[in-house]
Amino acid sequence: VSSEEMLDALDVLGYLSFPACCTPDLLECAIPASLRPRARFSLLLLGPKARMALRRDTPMYCQCCFVLSGCLQVRMLPAKVAAETLEAHVGDLGCAVAPLDLFAELPTPHRKLQVDMWCAEASEGDALLIPPGWWHQCESPDGLAVVAMAPFITEAAVP
Repeated sequence: VSSEEMLDALDVLGYLSFPACCTPDLLECAIPASLRPRARFSLLLLGPKARMALRRDTPMYCQCCFVLSGCLQVRMLPAKVAAETLEAHVGDLGCAVAPLDLFAELPTPHRKLQVDMWCAEASEGDALLIPPGWWHQCESPDGLAVVAMAPFITEAAVP
């Protein structure tokens, strides 16, 4: 079962809409189909104290995290932080994953990042926007968190 099929079964897709600052969404007309995700939405389920890896999505578009249930804490680093600085593995379209845990105490080499870490918390019903190319790591601080994630692009961000 795909994430989108699961979200459809939960009957939530019809209720998800991007915040006004994210519209009009030009993803389908600005990005070729071969460079877009296979599904519009992906489902993220995090148990208590569960963390995702520190990652960077493709710099071509933004991400919107719709918190359907629970609470989500997100720590972010600006796009200007180089993958090499984080010892990250870079994949297709500039996506990357790094071994660094932004929720733990930073090891000595990473304390010199010379950038501010951004922190955000979103609760049920909130939408959290992650700018293009930003590093982000999510955690569910207490109970289960259910999140629908979707890429989008606005006119200001069209390549």
